[in-house]
Amino acid sequence: MEKVCAYAGIAVKGYQCERLFEPGTITRKDDGTRMRSCKWDRYLLGTHSPSPQTLRKIYGHMSPSQAKALQVFYEHPMWVALAEGPLDADYWQRFYQSLPLSIQQLIFKRNTSGSQPKSLKIIRDSTVQGLLRIWNHDAFACLIALCRDKSITVDFQAQQSLSFAVHKYVQYLLISDFSHIPMLLWTYFEQVIVEDSRLSKCDLDLWQGGFEQTFCYAQAMLSFLLAAEDLGIVGSFKSQQLFLYWKLQGNTQLINQELAQAFNDPHYVLPESKSGLNWLIATMNKHLAKHQQVSIRH
Repeated sequence: MEKVCAYAGIAVKGYQCERLFEPGTITRKDDGTRMRSCKWDRYLLGTHSPSPQTLRKIYGHMSPSQAKALQVFYEHPMWVALAEGPLDADYWQRFYQSLPLSIQQLIFKRNTSGSQPKSLKIIRDSTVQGLLRIWNHDAFACLIALCRDKSITVDFQAQQSLSFAVHKYVQYLLISDFSHIPMLLWTYFEQVIVEDSRLSKCDLDLWQGGFEQTFCYAQAMLSFLLAAEDLGIVGSFKSQQLFLYWKLQGNTQLINQELAQAFNDPHYVLPESKSGLNWLIATMNKHLAKHQQVSIRH
């Protein structure tokens, strides 16, 4: 619903949504007291989902491109991966096969005959890293499924990597799509996802630190991301994905220090070390089109 409000150019509040999309439901008593259904408040809190009829009203107030983008998000596999309840192997098999081909290639064995049903690989650290590198909701949905699907084999190192990768992406969600309801997202993860998944058996310090610790990490992620934008290191969504992933693969502490140092420099001059920001930018440039590459300034 935050995306709905952003597209509509209104505040993230139930009354504003209701006034725009269903103004006829807002009435007044004889004494002037305003009456309304408040269902939009529940949509914003995430406790209820809009009906198909309500979704059509929302889409009708947007441009075709905005409506399509919102529909893709609302129907995203992420919600299938996060569904509540015990979910069997058949459920997860259908889910995996709904994901983009680039992700399926990471998790399924190569089937040369084409006549046999797809079977999953043993999940190893390289698979988890490949998914995290994609850094989008599709990859996150797959990571969640690998945590919850009890029918697959995940080796020990991959279990640790899964915990780290999912926690990092949750931090990202807390500062992006769920920034208006961070506690609700965290509570759902803590009570529904973590308790009945591989996340309950590894890297417990990440998940037992509670909301405050995780939100602190998320705020730090946002701070460094905003600094990178101001420094011209991050511009496009692709560069943001690369920045967030490769920063984790390098000397993260040094990169963070140099981001702060460059941001506080009156001329935004980057430090000259080769293993900090310079390494990160050079690595990002290898994966960016020439016109999107970052120039290293000293």
